[in-house]
Amino acid sequence: MAIIGKIRKRSGLLIAIVGIALASFVLGDFLKKSNRGKMENVGEIAGEKVTYAEFEAKAEEYLQQITEQNKNLELTAENLYEIKMESWKNLVKEIILNKELESLGITVTTDELFDLVQGKNPHYYILQSFSDPKTGAFNPQVVMNFLQTLDQREPEVKKQWLNLEKAIKEERINTKYLTLIRNAYFVPKAFAMRDYIDKNKSADIEYILLRYKTIPDETIKPTEKDIKKAYEEHKHEFNVKESFCDIEYVVFDIEPSKEDRAKIEEEINGIKEEFSKTEDLAYIVNANSDMRYDSTYKKQDQLTVMFDSLIFNSPVGTTLGPLVDNNNYYLARVIDFQTRPDSVKASHILIRYKGAQGAPETVTRTEDEAKVKADSIFNVVKKQAAKFGEFALQFSEDESLKEKQGDLGWFSDGMMVPEFNEACFKGKKNDIVVVKTVFGYHVLYISDQAAAVKKIKVAMIQRLLEPSSDTYQKVYSEATQFIADNKTVEQFDKALIEAGRPKRIAEAVKIMDNNIPGLKSPREIVRWAFNEETEINQISKVFDVDSKYVIAILKHRQPKGIPALDVIKDKIEPLAIRNKKIDMLTEKIKGVQTAASTMELLSQKLNTPVEKGEMIKFSSYNLPAIGPEPEVIGTAFALSKGVISKPIAGGNGVFIVKVNEFYEAPAITDYTSTIKMLQNFFMQRASYEVFKALEDIYKVTDNRHLFY
Repeated sequence: MAIIGKIRKRSGLLIAIVGIALASFVLGDFLKKSNRGKMENVGEIAGEKVTYAEFEAKAEEYLQQITEQNKNLELTAENLYEIKMESWKNLVKEIILNKELESLGITVTTDELFDLVQGKNPHYYILQSFSDPKTGAFNPQVVMNFLQTLDQREPEVKKQWLNLEKAIKEERINTKYLTLIRNAYFVPKAFAMRDYIDKNKSADIEYILLRYKTIPDETIKPTEKDIKKAYEEHKHEFNVKESFCDIEYVVFDIEPSKEDRAKIEEEINGIKEEFSKTEDLAYIVNANSDMRYDSTYKKQDQLTVMFDSLIFNSPVGTTLGPLVDNNNYYLARVIDFQTRPDSVKASHILIRYKGAQGAPETVTRTEDEAKVKADSIFNVVKKQAAKFGEFALQFSEDESLKEKQGDLGWFSDGMMVPEFNEACFKGKKNDIVVVKTVFGYHVLYISDQAAAVKKIKVAMIQRLLEPSSDTYQKVYSEATQFIADNKTVEQFDKALIEAGRPKRIAEAVKIMDNNIPGLKSPREIVRWAFNEETEINQISKVFDVDSKYVIAILKHRQPKGIPALDVIKDKIEPLAIRNKKIDMLTEKIKGVQTAASTMELLSQKLNTPVEKGEMIKFSSYNLPAIGPEPEVIGTAFALSKGVISKPIAGGNGVFIVKVNEFYEAPAITDYTSTIKMLQNFFMQRASYEVFKALEDIYKVTDNRHLFY
């Protein structure tokens, strides 16, 4: 769950929507791999059927929210799957909570929403989104100005505002619901008194412990009756809340062959001469490299580490390579050196024109008209540079920076589009210029520059050494032949040993898991393991996972509920052995208790020392120097002073205990602090446990594994 955690840490209202179309395309392609048969519903939540189309729409909505709020986030196939699973959790919570809210009549009225946005105490989402990024100060007039011009703003901005309103309503409803639950918890004074006494009454005790480990396990042979008895006593401890599988698997790695290496070296050497002489470097690089041509200037530490010094210390016009680093082959040609600022702080006023990238449909001015307007603003701003921020607030069409008065902050060389970048890094501090980019015309103000450093402009062709299709086919044939030659688990295991191939194990794999050690996105294997037609010890087909070929064996499938005895017998048998030890040690103690009336005499007869525990509290869980022993501590506090207990079966052995002194809790009359502590404890639990409790009340049928 690492990506979701990162997303939750992000906050604020970001205007730009980056990468939605690309991410949606990738996600759509990813989901085409599912095989759901005739099933139409992804699940059923509290009696409401959730169709595949409905769930896809919800997941797409959640994806858009993430891409809007995390513009630089790169989404992998694993991230997309995680987002889809999180979408299901959100949907379950939404439907169940709506059922509860409807029955309780909890809503957020129009007037209440207005007050949360424009009232004296606005919601913290509003404070977060509209506070000055420099000072942190909040000005309600900024919100008013934004809302008054909302109709004229870009569709993306309008949509994001609606999302913010929705988030405010949802947060307020959740707060109302949780507050209702928290305030329903009442702590009677008698309960507070009991809790106070339990935590403050203490006792000095002494005890004798006969440890289980004094009897070797191998000396005890529990009968089937003993094992069944232990199973009935402890089976609830092994209750499985979510079904799982145990899988064994072998990986056939697909590595580049000698032939693959020779081929890429031949290709790189074949283009070196043209690369060293051409004047159209961008064309040659884009036609032959895995990475597109990069025209930006870089510091030495921004180049490939293995040979950055070699490139940086070569004269202009030098062609280097092939250079090899981590299976990547490079050709490098030194184009230019410049002394440039390491970073720049700038502001801009953007004037868009029809057809410019990012320009909304409401923009109708032509490119020439945009240039005339930009030049006009430039002529005014150049004379009043101190008021640049005011002019940006008045004229700029970059909505994402308008409230910041066009301030772009500090940015590194190469972060901006080429024309804008060059103007910033080749200009001087306090320069004001007009620059045209794909977004329109910019009136640019360079407010500050960092110290200048030596930088290089270098053209690089990069080619990753990858297995060829012939290599893939060869490894695939090897894997399929391995299955054909080894049709039973015994044959399979023997062949692995002979071939020196390690067998890997994935235990407790759950039905919606997307992680198996050493494999990325192994959903096809997981779905195969949970398929009802897959039998225990069945050998799978060859799976293509993460550019590896994998063969799996289903070793165990455990449904929800209490496992049968034969499934967990290896875990029950040690408990049966311990039961026998309890009986043996208990009888040993009873055998001497009738003849020994003091702890000292018992110690002598049992040949075990008397240990002491001082100021032990009833609320304690651990016995000092022993470990968790709640049964022993609880029994001690039920004894009268000076009375020796009967044998007590504890976690570490069988005890006998005597209380030497009780120390009553100091008398108090005001239990307010205890009541408040108990209430706070409940409130904390309510915050994270209430929705889990609701899931247990409302029936949820989950068919996601049939689709994804």
